[in-house]
Amino acid sequence: MIKTRYRIMLFLVVLLFCFSCLGCTSWDDRSIYYEEEEVGDIRVKDKEIDIYRTKEDVDAVDRDGCIDNFGSDVGEDMGIKSCYPFWKANKVAAGGGFTCALIDNGGVKCWGINEDGELGIGVTNEESVFTPKLVWGLSRGVVDISAGWSHACAILSTGGVKCWGDNRYGQLGDGSTLDKPIPVDVINLSLEVVSISAGGAHTCALLSSGGVKCWGYNRYGQLGDGTTEDRNTPVDVVGLAGDVVMISAGGSHTCAILSDGRVKCWGENMYGQLGDGTKENRFTPVDVLDLPRDVVYISAGEEHTCIVLSNGWVKCWGDDGRGQLGNGRKSYYSLVPVDVEKLSRGVKLISAGGDHTCALLSDGGVKCWGYNKYGQLGDGTREDKYVPVDVKGLSTEVIDISTRGTHTCVVLSSGGIKCWGNNMYGQLGIREFTRTHSSVPEDVKGIYVGVKAITAGGSHTCILTCQGGVKCWGDNESGQLGDGGKNYYSPIPMDVEGLSSGVKGISAGGAHTCALLSTGGVKCWGDNRYGQLGDGTYENRFTPVDVVGLSSDVVLVEAGTYHTCAFTSNGLIKCWGNNQRDQLGVSKSFTFC
Repeated sequence: MIKTRYRIMLFLVVLLFCFSCLGCTSWDDRSIYYEEEEVGDIRVKDKEIDIYRTKEDVDAVDRDGCIDNFGSDVGEDMGIKSCYPFWKANKVAAGGGFTCALIDNGGVKCWGINEDGELGIGVTNEESVFTPKLVWGLSRGVVDISAGWSHACAILSTGGVKCWGDNRYGQLGDGSTLDKPIPVDVINLSLEVVSISAGGAHTCALLSSGGVKCWGYNRYGQLGDGTTEDRNTPVDVVGLAGDVVMISAGGSHTCAILSDGRVKCWGENMYGQLGDGTKENRFTPVDVLDLPRDVVYISAGEEHTCIVLSNGWVKCWGDDGRGQLGNGRKSYYSLVPVDVEKLSRGVKLISAGGDHTCALLSDGGVKCWGYNKYGQLGDGTREDKYVPVDVKGLSTEVIDISTRGTHTCVVLSSGGIKCWGNNMYGQLGIREFTRTHSSVPEDVKGIYVGVKAITAGGSHTCILTCQGGVKCWGDNESGQLGDGGKNYYSPIPMDVEGLSSGVKGISAGGAHTCALLSTGGVKCWGDNRYGQLGDGTYENRFTPVDVVGLSSDVVLVEAGTYHTCAFTSNGLIKCWGNNQRDQLGVSKSFTFC
């Protein structure tokens, strides 16, 4: 029996030695399987994966871009060969109390209030849905979306349109006035729609011919057919045959850009939102006054309207009770267009919400102004702003923006979505079972972003995104999430402050985390009781700090439970932190495989 035990032990030692000899060999022909699971906004699937490292804590990447195992530090110099994308958003549409996203595979996901079936998930709910859910029957084949106050619509790749949600005024266009919790076809719009815009309780479609059709609520003439009768099927807008290039449906008015750069509007005009110099409702399109013929983008809000000119300047008109026109609130309304102040950088897109407005700048940043009770301006305050202010943390990476009611959402170049403002119905999608408003942008849970690497610490996890940013979730008692100590823990990924780009490797220790920068330097954050952050102190850090003496030349970093080590390009290993068991070692030169 004793000899047998020794033989087994000897066999294990030899086996361990053999595996250690494989340190620089390729294991690309090996595979492993893991069960399906979801962690925050990281998709994990049961699928064959490739192992790229020969290490006790392996890191594996799914062939279709899914992370399947939670390993240690990984990065470009640590074995990961390329960046793998997950589900990404192409467009976001903010509704009254809900939000929808068009994802890159042509599917649609929605979240928030669902009392009228506006999420399109097949049922209505008295309770809100706090995370994105796939719209019934729209898992693929959608090319555009738009959200109204309590309904939403999608253009299919075939050119047809489907709508769902509130239908009391016929805004779904299916010939009825019954609410629909699943998408239904809009009658007589099968192959010709190129753009869709859902307003407060009406909907309009731009046809390939350049004409416009509208349906739904028509008390103020917002359908443009010359009447005030509600319509549950599409009707032609009078006088707009063949020369419209863009449309936007507001609360109870609608506007269009013509091919010659002019703008026409129709519907409610209580605050001058039609821009024709009067306060008279219009049942057919009228010209907006005092506009040059070079308008390239338009957005109709609840009771105001804004446009972007070809030179990137912005003009707005209509209700200005909360400063939503952005000209310093010189009056409570304007019957004609006025210049938005303090927009020196070129504007690419504009989105007019309930009583606030946001602009996407040509450099990818965002500015907002107007009503701010719920933080919908994203500047970290709850104070109304009468001129544009910067949205915090969004300086260069935004590609789409949408406002409606009292919240705002953007799509990032990574394919992720951030929202802020009113969260009474969970329309921000930022946390499960919470209605807490947010005055700064936060990640929408369940919209996947490209991930390059993942690392698991003692009780927290971090990812390296394809854009070189870092996100972490889990325990945050010692600041190991790097988010500035906003919470004691987080179940969803949080942005590490100051590391939105420029990172090429990450490693999570017991309760601290370190990042290898593209410059060759190292930053660490979290628990520092033994000096494992390397900043020359023993103070915990809730945001990343530089490791002293490692500003360049580092090619690999590894965080242990209470210590950290780095490997430099000249073959040196440097360590710092706890040394109770001599784990810091003695400096020696090595060759990097």
